[in-house]
Amino acid sequence: MTGIVLDIDDTLYDRQKLISDAAGEVLGITFDEQQRRRFVDEFYRCSDSNLARLERGEITTVESNSWRYGTVMEMFGLGDINAGHRAAELYLSMQSSMAVSPLLSATLDRISVIDDVILGIITAGQAGHQWSKFDRLGLDRWVDRDRTIVAGEVGYTKPDVRIFEMMEDRLGLTPENLWMVGDSMKHDIIGAAGARWHTIWFDRRGSSSDISGVSYRPDFTVHSEDELCDALCSVCVTNIPLT
Repeated sequence: MTGIVLDIDDTLYDRQKLISDAAGEVLGITFDEQQRRRFVDEFYRCSDSNLARLERGEITTVESNSWRYGTVMEMFGLGDINAGHRAAELYLSMQSSMAVSPLLSATLDRISVIDDVILGIITAGQAGHQWSKFDRLGLDRWVDRDRTIVAGEVGYTKPDVRIFEMMEDRLGLTPENLWMVGDSMKHDIIGAAGARWHTIWFDRRGSSSDISGVSYRPDFTVHSEDELCDALCSVCVTNIPLT
């Protein structure tokens, strides 16, 4: 039996475009690709600063994102905390249109019915907000709710090895039979590696800086949804953990 555990944000859907589109609309500018990437990279770097408070319920998702947007806007001389709040509100409303892509949906349809494959989810963030994404994306089509762990309601977050051990118990599988699929080298991949899982890193942002000073290398590194789907199918078809 093989378990494949998925992250949600920037793995099952592309969050980056929503982040930059909301900022651009509020600021009345259009980012070129280099500007967009820099803005998103800095937005993500800010995420670690208040994620723990968010998951403990001390601040709301909008408050967290308002601070992130405002901080990055001020960093680039584009706006302030007030513009950050407007961008956070717009970003939240834009999430109503989020969706799993047709390509990834088809792949999940294919692998979710394989008898000796079990799918799960580990996601960071505030519990209510992440469960709302779970429902909006229709993830119960592939993953049972009791095989989904939201950091904001269990007291641990990635890369804490305990959240991966919790998933082992839920799936009834041992580390050598488990795969983590995620976009964050620090949280998804290094965390899972610490639990001795196999890993698929979806380097959606081309974040070479994420691996500077990191000796661990994932079993698969993919840069597009095409490559991700190929890797998922490869794991399922062989159904034999890499050694």
